[in-house]
Amino acid sequence: MAKKNSPTVSVDLLNTAYGMIKSGAATRRSDLVRTMGISASTASNVARSLIEQNLIREIESQRSTGGRPAKILQSTQLAEVVAVAEVGSHHLRFGLADSIHPLQSREEILFDTLGAPEEVMAILVEQWEKLRRKAFPDHTIGAIGISVASPVEAISRRLVLPARLPGWHNADLRRILFDLTGLPAWIENDTRACALGELPYSAAESFIYVKAGTGIGGALVIDGELYQGAGGFAGDISHTRVDPDMDDLCACGRLGCLEAVASGATIRKRALAAGLDIEDRSIVTASLSDVPEINPFVRQSGELIGRALGPIVNFINPGAIYVGGALSGLGVFMSSLRASVFNVASSTASQDLVIEPAPNGANAPLMGMAREAFRLAGTSHKS
Repeated sequence: MAKKNSPTVSVDLLNTAYGMIKSGAATRRSDLVRTMGISASTASNVARSLIEQNLIREIESQRSTGGRPAKILQSTQLAEVVAVAEVGSHHLRFGLADSIHPLQSREEILFDTLGAPEEVMAILVEQWEKLRRKAFPDHTIGAIGISVASPVEAISRRLVLPARLPGWHNADLRRILFDLTGLPAWIENDTRACALGELPYSAAESFIYVKAGTGIGGALVIDGELYQGAGGFAGDISHTRVDPDMDDLCACGRLGCLEAVASGATIRKRALAAGLDIEDRSIVTASLSDVPEINPFVRQSGELIGRALGPIVNFINPGAIYVGGALSGLGVFMSSLRASVFNVASSTASQDLVIEPAPNGANAPLMGMAREAFRLAGTSHKS
């Protein structure tokens, strides 16, 4: 329980803020401003009081590519443990987190074919319990966060027409998990989960997150908040058409969608059609060493994605574009994407724009889901 040590900060404010920070629901002073409806100066006073009482600490995030470091608020005590997972078409990545360590004990299981939602959720529950017994034997799991390769409806959190997860349309993973565990769960699209994972560490309050791997995805963070849109699908650029002369068939049934012409799956398809020997290689391995002839296809992918992003840069004027997924590790892809964005976007909207690989990489979706799971756990948390 926080103690009052300043006449300008009420005990109620201190307790509310401490509960949010301890649960992981607030990680920056701007989170306190936004969620508590207080001024920036009051948020600073609250944070200062809690730091003086040794209830929280403030650290600078470590960014690998420069920029002003974001300051992160952390409890000095452990909060509840939460369980997180990323569900892809052929893999499950899962782990546990507490409010001091954004991700702990992560593991991965690969599949040739993913089973039904009920079967997969049961596997995750079993694996989480194994991790808990090993890493947090004295704790219980307080909430769950799931990142999934599918559009997710904003209100119901049901999956909507997941092209890479056949049989999962309209799946209610929250209900399935509640029936299995009795715990609240948050379900989120994988790219939006990545954006949430990067948010506390970003120097930019407004940014675009792009996932460029086997598929293509996008998400928007505006003024420190993930932007949902009317149905929960804001930022998804995968079904944008950027070249009227390209008519590759997309899994959605339309022609020329960005995912159909610029994804990692398309790069592989075009490389094989050109006779390149990459059957047993990843695109990244082929590009970096074995088969440099694949690079024109990689370069074209970056150019097309950049062409789709340019108008969005003009519209929302973000401070950064973070790129995740396997292709973000290729210099030829990133340089092509950057050149394309700056060619399409106006000089005023892009003059201070940073475009870089997402700092948290493959861990971002799990970190984002930990943030949301702590938010759920914090709704009933008492300091």
